[in-house]
Amino acid sequence: MIFPSIAFSQSAKDALRAMKKLQARTQAGISYNDYAPALGEAKFEINLFLESPAAKENYKFTEAIPSSGLVGQFQTIIFGKE
Repeated sequence: MIFPSIAFSQSAKDALRAMKKLQARTQAGISYNDYAPALGEAKFEINLFLESPAAKENYKFTEAIPSSGLVGQFQTIIFGKE
């Protein structure tokens, strides 16, 4: 039996995976030209999750997603400035 408060939905898992993938790409080094598509892919999965019913069920995870700061956070990592 799966309890909703314990188990993440697939959309939550996809959003987390997208964030971790973008993090790994930026840590390994990503070119300016590759950054926009990578960010777009991550934001797509995050937006799908945030617009899903699962976002309300996993409210702690939803609140932890820095949706407004995601771009700035990775720009700092890549370019060393905000």
